[in-house]
Amino acid sequence: MTKIYLATILTIVSASSAYAETDWTPKLTLLQDSCSTSFHIMDDLQKKYQNSIVKKSEAKKKNKYDVGNDIVTTYQLKDATAFGLPIEKFQQLANDSYFSSIEFSIFFKDSSFLKLRPSFYYKANSSKGEYFLMADNLGKGGHRDADSDINIEFENTATGYDVSDESGGGMSCNTILKFDKSNNSLSCSVTCD
Repeated sequence: MTKIYLATILTIVSASSAYAETDWTPKLTLLQDSCSTSFHIMDDLQKKYQNSIVKKSEAKKKNKYDVGNDIVTTYQLKDATAFGLPIEKFQQLANDSYFSSIEFSIFFKDSSFLKLRPSFYYKANSSKGEYFLMADNLGKGGHRDADSDINIEFENTATGYDVSDESGGGMSCNTILKFDKSNNSLSCSVTCD
């Protein structure tokens, strides 16, 4: 009787774990802060994440500005969630000649992802200070502060932001966050010079 009981419990546990959803939120949370980690999301994936990828495909096409080739990598997902919402796939757009630019997109099953917009923001950093562009700071403008060495231009709308950041005297980056209702996608695009 004990062996049958134990076998039944093991069968139930293994069956329930086989159908468990993979929560990608821990891997994607840093995107909420300035689309950071866009370059490294798919690097060094733990087995639990790898197991939720059912298909990976790549498509290559000539870049429209004649700078190498654009490579679109699509990761089809099964039983996956992010931020408590079901997701279907990721897409990553990179260039094989220009390594300082990437676009990473999350495709949700429906438009309920739009409620996530207030949890995303942009943070300009320098060794002397920082400046936050919050979801409720809609509009177009800039923030320049010589004392903190912050220098950004931005357009912030209900569907995302477009920020040009030259803070800290180092690398200049353009970051775009877009909530696309027509495709049920959230995209982070980062290009640095």
